[in-house]
Amino acid sequence: MNYDSGKDNRLIKNPVSLGGFVPTLQDICLNKIKENIDSIKNIGLINNELLIRVFEKCTPSQLGALERKLSHREIDTGFIWRRFCVVEFNVETLEHGVGSWKAYYNKLQNDYQERTTRSIRALRSQYNEKENEKKSKQIKVISMPDNRPRASGGGGGGRSYSSSSYSVGRSSSSSPKASTSRQAPAASTTGKLMAKVLKEHRRSKN
Repeated sequence: MNYDSGKDNRLIKNPVSLGGFVPTLQDICLNKIKENIDSIKNIGLINNELLIRVFEKCTPSQLGALERKLSHREIDTGFIWRRFCVVEFNVETLEHGVGSWKAYYNKLQNDYQERTTRSIRALRSQYNEKENEKKSKQIKVISMPDNRPRASGGGGGGRSYSSSSYSVGRSSSSSPKASTSRQAPAASTTGKLMAKVLKEHRRSKN
């Protein structure tokens, strides 16, 4: 390699010589497997020691799926399942009568799901009761039939408020006043005649 004179030489430094870490091909392959656990179809050729390193990076569902694929092999994953119980359910002691930490984790998970389902049902029931109570207290507007008499323009069996009947009513109510006014001159004439007769009667006596 040729370098121009007058310039600093740039040397490629070995990370190992500086105390660094150079991953091996095995480490690179394991990291690749960990990053693509869900898409791996066959890991049966990997030995148990390396599989444990892969299992430690799995979620509970991923670990269970891989163990089903490797059901023909005996791999101790109890410490990993115990860690899941401690982290998710704060349980550090295996329950009496439970065969393994994996079985205990599945039991705790099922109990949690059942409690969650019951809580959701209880909340939904309370919500429905509140809604029904709210609906029962709402004011309901009921439309009533209109039985008020209506004005009719051309006859019919109902009560009528036509102008003709109204005018007749007015004329009938004003008739007594009119007859009184017509009878007033007659009463005045009769009084005058009586006064004249009395006057003539007195003269004849004298």
